Amino acid sequence: MINISSSIIIGVVSGIITSAVIWVIVNLFKKNILPWYQSITYQGVKIGGNWIGFYQKPTNINNDEKDPHYNIHIIQKGHHICGEMTRNKDQNGSRNSKTFIFNGLFKDGNLVFSYKPKDSTRLGLGSYVLKLGDDGKKLHGRSLYITSNGGDVAEFEITWKRKS
Repeated sequence: MINISSSIIIGVVSGIITSAVIWVIVNLFKKNILPWYQSITYQGVKIGGNWIGFYQKPTNINNDEKDPHYNIHIIQKGHHICGEMTRNKDQNGSRNSKTFIFNGLFKDGNLVFSYKPKDSTRLGLGSYVLKLGDDGKKLHGRSLYITSNGGDVAEFEITWKRKS
């Protein structure tokens, strides 16, 4: 016959194992099954792929597609997006390469996401709000970010063009 302390230990261990199995199943569903299902049932505009970005300033008329300010790669699973963007130049036009990763949402023609540097030793944090236009060929909007050198909150206007 099993004594009371053995019963308690068996109950605690089986509870921990059951909790771990449920946690694994829920995370598998959220991270794999649900995004897969959403991607095959999604009926909206698809923005996944490669884009190039340009700062929009009245004095900045040099939007040369061979030398864009940003290169962006978007991965879309239903309404959810993630990806990577590389800043090739800062707003003054000087070379300042930095790569960011981002996660967000694309819904009703609006793209909203937050980003951070890919390299965890670098500073930078911000978000974008962009509106799809020009028959799905452009995203236009603004970025709100924390400056890397002073920690101030700043913003800029930007346009992304779908890469051919």
